[in-house]
Amino acid sequence: MRFLATIGFITLLPIVILLGMKLFQVKTTPGLPPQIVLTLDVGENFPESPALKGLQQILTGPTTTFFDLLRALSAAELDPKVKGIVLRLNDPAIGLAQLEELREALMIFRKNGKFVLVYADTFGDLSPGTKKYYLASCADQIWMQPFSSLNLTGIQVDQPFFGNVLKKLGVLPQISTRKEYKNAYASLTDAEASDANKGATTNLLQRLHDKLMADITAGRELSSTALQEVTRDNPMMSDKEAKTNHLIDRLGYIDEFKQAALDKASVGGTVQSSADKKDPKNAAAFVPIHYYSALVNEALAPQEEKIALIYGVGAIMQDDKEGGGLMGQSYIMGADETRRSFEDALKDPQIKAIVFRIDSPGGSAVASETVRRLIHIAQDKGVPVVASLGNIAASGGYWFAAPCKKILAQNMTITGSIGTIGGKVVFRELLENFDVNISTMAVGENGSLWSPLTAYTDDQQRHIDLTMDLLYARFIELVAQGRGLALDHVSEIAKGRVWTGTEAKTFGLVDDIGGLREAFAAAKELGGIESKNPYEIVIYPRPKTVFESLQQALTGQSSFGVFWKNITQIFTHYKILLSSDIKLMASEPMF
Repeated sequence: MRFLATIGFITLLPIVILLGMKLFQVKTTPGLPPQIVLTLDVGENFPESPALKGLQQILTGPTTTFFDLLRALSAAELDPKVKGIVLRLNDPAIGLAQLEELREALMIFRKNGKFVLVYADTFGDLSPGTKKYYLASCADQIWMQPFSSLNLTGIQVDQPFFGNVLKKLGVLPQISTRKEYKNAYASLTDAEASDANKGATTNLLQRLHDKLMADITAGRELSSTALQEVTRDNPMMSDKEAKTNHLIDRLGYIDEFKQAALDKASVGGTVQSSADKKDPKNAAAFVPIHYYSALVNEALAPQEEKIALIYGVGAIMQDDKEGGGLMGQSYIMGADETRRSFEDALKDPQIKAIVFRIDSPGGSAVASETVRRLIHIAQDKGVPVVASLGNIAASGGYWFAAPCKKILAQNMTITGSIGTIGGKVVFRELLENFDVNISTMAVGENGSLWSPLTAYTDDQQRHIDLTMDLLYARFIELVAQGRGLALDHVSEIAKGRVWTGTEAKTFGLVDDIGGLREAFAAAKELGGIESKNPYEIVIYPRPKTVFESLQQALTGQSSFGVFWKNITQIFTHYKILLSSDIKLMASEPMF
């Protein structure tokens, strides 16, 4: 026991030391420089929902979420100190719909008189570069390192099918789907892609590719024919070829790019002499978007009227006992946690509307129904709910979006998958092939219904199919009711098929194309907040304090093994702990 206590003390000591440094540090850096150039590394993580648990809250403070990023850009539009932003285009860690939303925010940023410059060491090298270049195409200038390449190719999905392999191994997937396009588990059950699978997937890829190419064409002021010819004939362009084809503006190195950005931010956009560069009044400096975002959030004043932002992110389950693990990020949307968020929001009479940010591929039908009920409760109490769909709102993610007062999605949001799927995978024969003897003992004729070692009987399979039919009919009905659509119409566009946001709008599954900015504008209007009045955004569930996170990390679900595995990240974040020392300027973001 003493040995274990010693290990625990050694493990906790650096946390306690660093936590103390964080809490009691003396801030010495003066206010922001007079000329600011924001910096954004697109390869960093900007999660949809904040880390609510674990050491990430302790070590780095609140996560800079995707919403924080957009709000920081919105504030920077109006901030006279901010002259522009530079983007380092490492491989984006966000999805296509988020890229589209970020790209639109950067275009609005430019329209407000700010510059946007992007730099990439390469647009692909020996990998696809389309995703990176799509974001870059909104900029004033695109820089690329010499002797690199620009790879603009199509987009592709590889779907391995293990049906034959699993059969040979003695694994029996017993999966029922409603209907033909519901192919979440097709890789387990099928030997090859079905015609429905091929048709739906190809259509989705084509729509996404068309959107990417259309925006690149518009952003670079090229003709669609010229872009098609270039990408068809030369999908791996050298640096000089990319510049000749007007896809790249400048070839240079990162140090040259940084100096050019600082020069551009100087008074009048140019530097008259070397003396001007040294003049503190004219000096420009880089400020990371993370720091700027934190300062913007600190500066927001309380308001009498509020709009709640509630997240529905991850695979849907009834609860989220596992949480996000030690470092706080969770990929599970717990219906119970979501219920508490809605209940807390509705207790506040100042909450006039709710923006429900959904980024979920689906999950439990029971949990999805729990969340859908919350939408009705809120709206019955006079608090409208606006759904803002992120990268994906499919299956259960659309189940509870349907009754919202208004639904907005990006053009490239994966939407729909109105269908059901259920069953189990049986491993009995696989184990028997390895001389594992299995004795099954069950009480009741259906005691083994959910056993992974016993196949369904014909009668049990009939009950599974009946359940799938009932769930599918229920899904069709609630979408028709929630969206005000005819049952026949919903039945036709359902069948488990996914659509882009553009198609979903055409079918009536989505009201408008837009992101969080547009969602808050809609919520403000529906909530009866005067257009000229400011409002406060309140995020639910409330992020935990440092001490709450520390307590949960030490006494909650996180295991010692996971704790030890991540302990080195404490020292990785050491400098970050000491760098939140930039004071805030006056600025009011648009949302």
